[in-house]
Amino acid sequence: FKQKGFEGKWILKKAMESHLPKDVIYRSKAGFGAPVRSWINKDLNFMVRDLLSEKSIKERGFFKPKIIREIIKENISGQIDASYLILSMLAIEIWFSNFFDNRIKNIR
Repeated sequence: FKQKGFEGKWILKKAMESHLPKDVIYRSKAGFGAPVRSWINKDLNFMVRDLLSEKSIKERGFFKPKIIREIIKENISGQIDASYLILSMLAIEIWFSNFFDNRIKNIR
């Protein structure tokens, strides 16, 4: 009942036909967008400034500080939307901090 041919959730769609417009029931799937740009520019900005500061980047040694500084600057000015890239770099830094730096501290 869930599947009829290539039509997923068929039984649910049939049950709702008398309650909802068909163009709503049978429309294509749409993704859900998270407000990453807003998070990076507002809510998580303190983390960007701290974890992706020139000092932090140099200490970690993975990224080139000048390039990261330019990406963040262009993202803030709206020249580019590098929100997902910045979020990825934050995730890498947090991962290394939690799993690599803490392991080193525990060994000492």
